[in-house]
Amino acid sequence: MSEDSVRAARDALVDAGAALSRRANRDVVAALARVVDGFADPGSEWRRALARDLPEATGFHPETVQRGLAVGFDAWAGTDLARLASRQRLGEDRLDDATPEWTSGFASTSVLLAGAIPMPTLLALVFPLALRSPVLVRASAADPVTPECVQASLAETDPELGAAVRIVRFDSANDEAWRTWFEAPCLVATGSDATVKALAGRAEPWQRFVGYGHRESFAALGPDALDGPALTDACERLALDLALWDQLGCLSPVACFAASSDPTAAPRLAEALAEALAATEAKLPRGRVETESAAFAVRERDEALLRAAGGRPISVYGGELHDAYTVVCEDTAELRPCPRHRFIRVHPVPDAAGLTRALAPVAPQLAAVAIEGFGPGTPELAEELARLGASRLCAPGRLQAPPLGWHHDGRSPLAPLARTCDWESPSPSLGEDDNY
Repeated sequence: MSEDSVRAARDALVDAGAALSRRANRDVVAALARVVDGFADPGSEWRRALARDLPEATGFHPETVQRGLAVGFDAWAGTDLARLASRQRLGEDRLDDATPEWTSGFASTSVLLAGAIPMPTLLALVFPLALRSPVLVRASAADPVTPECVQASLAETDPELGAAVRIVRFDSANDEAWRTWFEAPCLVATGSDATVKALAGRAEPWQRFVGYGHRESFAALGPDALDGPALTDACERLALDLALWDQLGCLSPVACFAASSDPTAAPRLAEALAEALAATEAKLPRGRVETESAAFAVRERDEALLRAAGGRPISVYGGELHDAYTVVCEDTAELRPCPRHRFIRVHPVPDAAGLTRALAPVAPQLAAVAIEGFGPGTPELAEELARLGASRLCAPGRLQAPPLGWHHDGRSPLAPLARTCDWESPSPSLGEDDNY
């Protein structure tokens, strides 16, 4: 797309933004809630379109896409968005004595999408619109389907909202197109840390920049979930967390910890998880793996085998040509690279305190942690993980199903995109004797 096309898309949002500004917040949020309900409905036209078109465009297997959409969308409802808007005071359209605080969106918002998971893309478009801010979206090359589908659903539900989204695609080297993208007073960027840092460096001090960089998620099983039926059940659910979206999202676990003083706990967990992944592959086959990613996985698997050959108690499950998963049972809590695409390491830690120590080096990148089997110590562990930086804690099997309004990176979903004005209403005139 040429810079002229990007400029035309940007200019079209001026009128769209003016139209939105004349509407009541409640009306806009209600229309957006209907859009959310549409994607939450497995039989809707838009949900079926994603299930039909995403596999070819993204490389995910059709069955994996179907299950991922179900897990991600089925728990959402338009009422979730309405409640979120209410907490942000978006129902108020006047600034007066009764409502001395007024929240609004910016005149426009530019959004940079990354990745190929549809749920974050939907929210990236819906949240600025909930603040009546039109959106210029640079689509991700990894997913050309979801932005178009969301825009089409907006246009059918509410033509003015559909007109308030413009999708552009341009080469990363097209500096003129970037200059147009950077004209918005609110900028939202998702991507690698390097990408987010580079874009943040180009933003002006008067602009609101909201960046979402690299994040990683983990899982941990305590003593109550490391043996017998409890272990089997937990691993079946962890295998789902790994298989959905082929472990490519920030909520996909990259490592799992066995928190126990029993030295056999980690090997038991690794073996059970490998069995669960093998069974999951039969139902939710892994999708396309690029050559570079496949080579990365082979290198990491071979490196683990080399350490095992040197006498260390390390085990490798899967990873052969016919296997669509790899589980490496490590002998220490030291974190190592994860190639993703259903590659996971199992680490031993002695207890819950050992878990928090093991995660401390990645605290700035910590997203979510799935925990189970810690018994009465669960609340204390949850508090420690929250202090460490986790923005979401859940049970295994729920990592890929965050609530619509979860605090991504520990932030309110709408507040970073909003402007708020406090009105200190005029006080009665001070009498002469009241002056100091």
